[in-house]
Amino acid sequence: MRDIFARAEGNWLTPPEKEPETVYECCLCGEAICAGEEYLETGEGVLCPDCLDAVTIREFATAVLKMTTNIAYTD
Repeated sequence: MRDIFARAEGNWLTPPEKEPETVYECCLCGEAICAGEEYLETGEGVLCPDCLDAVTIREFATAVLKMTTNIAYTD
């Protein structure tokens, strides 16, 4: 019985855990970038670490930099 009271008292004194504060939103996937997380800032928005690791340069160029690819040909 004593343990129950000690645990209840300990839980009562423990502050609630704070939810991570969202600072930015990834411009590719829309996931939250929270305080303390690494991100890449571009002229078009910010990228979360998951997208930064996952996207290819082609995807990055078309989605973020708004570039297009062309096909080379001769006349």
